[in-house]
Amino acid sequence: MREIEEKLRQNAEDITKLVRVVMNITLHSQDNDRGIAELIEHGKETDKRIAELAAAGKETDARLNTLISVVERHISDGHRH
Repeated sequence: MREIEEKLRQNAEDITKLVRVVMNITLHSQDNDRGIAELIEHGKETDKRIAELAAAGKETDARLNTLISVVERHISDGHRH
């Protein structure tokens, strides 16, 4: 009978340890999920900023092309006179 009681006590301790391990794994998993969600949000913000910079770059390119055309015309007109 004592042997059975000792095994039951040991089983109860093992189950308690197992429950703690499962709870720790669950908490770590939740932390990882939150971290991943934050990374996704930061990625979306970064993508938005990159798109804004690309659009600004296109506007700058267009302005530079316009300026280049004006300068080229000015230089060409100056050589004709």
